[in-house]
Amino acid sequence: ASKACRLSYDSRQALDAVQRDAKHLSLICIIAMVLFFVWNAVWIRQYILKPIAGLHEGVRKIGSGDMSHRMGSPGINNEVGQLYTAFDEMSEYLNATTASIGELEREITERKQAEEALQRTETRQRLILQAAGEGIYGLDVNGNTTFVNSAAGKLLGWDAEELIGQPQHD
Repeated sequence: ASKACRLSYDSRQALDAVQRDAKHLSLICIIAMVLFFVWNAVWIRQYILKPIAGLHEGVRKIGSGDMSHRMGSPGINNEVGQLYTAFDEMSEYLNATTASIGELEREITERKQAEEALQRTETRQRLILQAAGEGIYGLDVNGNTTFVNSAAGKLLGWDAEELIGQPQHD
């Protein structure tokens, strides 16, 4: 009986040690997951959201008639970097257009095509922002909201449209 009691006691200690190790492992896994999600959020902001916001500003400038505006390289080699390059090529082409009467008609047609391309880009950007499950919004240098997706509106307790132009630092 004493040997059985000792075996039971050793089994209980071993079980306690396994349970303790399982708790530690669970905690480590949770910390690793949190770090992974934070890292992903930082990466998405740096390599997707900031460059897209830059494109949005470039679209606004070109749309207002500043055909000399260039985006430059965002320093990334992905689809957003390709959009920057295509944007610069498009704006360079628009700037090089001359103002002769014969070319003015061509320029009008090209500008319409550029506006359609910009509209498609804005639409695509808007669709990407709205499809994101995370709350995404952008601010101008004065802290006013320039764009908001519906997830951000829900997180802030407002309709996304109501936030556009509103200061966020007050």
